[in-house]
Amino acid sequence: TGSKYGDNKDTFEQPVRVSTDILFTLDRSCSMIDNNEAVASNFNVFLETIVGFDADYHIAVVVEDDGCILGTENYIDNTMSLAEAQETFGTMADIATTTAGLYTEAGFTLAQNALSPSKIGVGGCNSGFFRDTAYLSLVHVSDEEEQSTDSWSSYVTAFQDMKSSDDEMVINAVAGDVPSG
Repeated sequence: TGSKYGDNKDTFEQPVRVSTDILFTLDRSCSMIDNNEAVASNFNVFLETIVGFDADYHIAVVVEDDGCILGTENYIDNTMSLAEAQETFGTMADIATTTAGLYTEAGFTLAQNALSPSKIGVGGCNSGFFRDTAYLSLVHVSDEEEQSTDSWSSYVTAFQDMKSSDDEMVINAVAGDVPSG
């Protein structure tokens, strides 16, 4: 169990027309059942905001162990209407499903699987999502500690190696404070 500490509002400014690829990894374990409605609702608010920007973005959500993005669209981008973006998110996140894979609480592993060369390359299940020239933002949503098997630093290094500069990649989490979150 956890207790609510308070509400915060984060505000981020994104430079106009800078390309950004945002990959969410979403924990769908049983302990997230109570949080899933809030995740969907808040993601819709996020989409309402970003769709209104004149920005170049690719957004995807990964929930399956193999790292493949669910659905026929490999990303949400600025050509989609709000309704299309919300529908695509719903398919990618598949929040109604509560059966979780081995890596559902291992955001680094899910992201690594999603961004592997075989997945983002031509013909891969996530082709088109990752762009060499775009900033990369990884966001893990979970109510548990990160449970990937390798050290966090090995994952950070691997993701940084995908970009020409360390400044072109950022990792975030939407999670509670350890040990109670």
